[in-house]
Amino acid sequence: MATTIIYSSIGGNTELVVKKVDQILCEEGVSTEIFRVENVDFRFFEKRQFWVLASPTYHQGELEKGFQNFLNSFRKLNLENNKFAVVGLGDRRYYSEYLCDSAKILEDFVSEVKGELLLPSLRIGTNPLPLLNSTVVNWSRRLANAIKSLN
Repeated sequence: MATTIIYSSIGGNTELVVKKVDQILCEEGVSTEIFRVENVDFRFFEKRQFWVLASPTYHQGELEKGFQNFLNSFRKLNLENNKFAVVGLGDRRYYSEYLCDSAKILEDFVSEVKGELLLPSLRIGTNPLPLLNSTVVNWSRRLANAIKSLN
């Protein structure tokens, strides 16, 4: 069964990270499907079990508006016992007290729908480029191992 990756990215950093996560999952033998949040069609989401949710943090600790709208509809699905991973980005230069709050919001969502986090969230509070081949790869491999252990 494919792991469904849903992300939001306006500046491009979250998209860079998600594409790297997708690449590593595929290299590790995990089938994936990737969707930008504005291109989601909920008809395709029945019977899914593995999810990666990724969003940047905007303003004072908020999700990007499109992702918030997505969650409002997504929570209507039965997601109980589904497995999740979360990626949250932020920028220390802006509202450092809310750094990577998107991860916390998404973690709270997983708890609300009675899902299960497979591993601690990937939080990146700086330019992700220097972390793509280290932190992101390592986290993605741990995620792949967690998913494969459940199949």
